Amino acid sequence: MNRRRSSRFTVAIAAVALSPFALVACGDDEAADPAPVPAGTDAPAAAGAELTIADFTFSPLTVAAGAEITLTNNDGFTHTVSNPDGAFDVRVSGGASEKLTIDAAGTYAIMCNIHPSMSGSIVVE
Repeated sequence: MNRRRSSRFTVAIAAVALSPFALVACGDDEAADPAPVPAGTDAPAAAGAELTIADFTFSPLTVAAGAEITLTNNDGFTHTVSNPDGAFDVRVSGGASEKLTIDAAGTYAIMCNIHPSMSGSIVVE
């Protein structure tokens, strides 16, 4: 009997948890203007995109192909934004900024040649 009660309880909890999603699915088919994409999402950034270096960490970045990327180093130490495959290698002094443009779509691994534990990626769409 306990198994049967446990199964009913699980089904009831799942139904309650998923009910908001069912209501959303029943929305109006005639959508108004699309909502703007909030900052910090994975949507491609327009021209003027920024990759920030802070606390020995690269900020994540998704950018449109051909967009100019500002590489801003908020640390007090020089870093590089380097692709291990040699696509780019930009040195950025502490407290300074440099520019980078990537024309071809893809996911580019990045690292700091000075501090090899620093790694990340730039997604170009």
